[in-house]
Amino acid sequence: MIVTIAVDQIKTWSHIGVFKEEKKVGRHFAVDVSLQIELNEDELLTDQLKATYNYAQAINIVEKNMQIPGALLEKKAIEIGREIKASDLRIQQVKIRISKLKPPVQIETGPATVEILI
Repeated sequence: MIVTIAVDQIKTWSHIGVFKEEKKVGRHFAVDVSLQIELNEDELLTDQLKATYNYAQAINIVEKNMQIPGALLEKKAIEIGREIKASDLRIQQVKIRISKLKPPVQIETGPATVEILI
């Protein structure tokens, strides 16, 4: 069976952006992860963690990757998505959504967001 496992609003402070100030000072980000994984229904009924994907693993991957400085949210999303997908052969698809909660622009806006599907 195909199961969707999602974790939303993983909050981080990161030094990701194209402007010098963003790289120096950093900004608040929120990361959403959604993955499609093939799981065995009978194994799930055993109620054991090994039957599924431990979403704490995805949170750790996000946190680790968001601590590495960079310029583009797109690159960061690809890196996170690839690592999560490689962490379990049963994962078929990963969606990563990264939001810069307060983008460095002259007017007030909501978050600037990038979403990728791997």
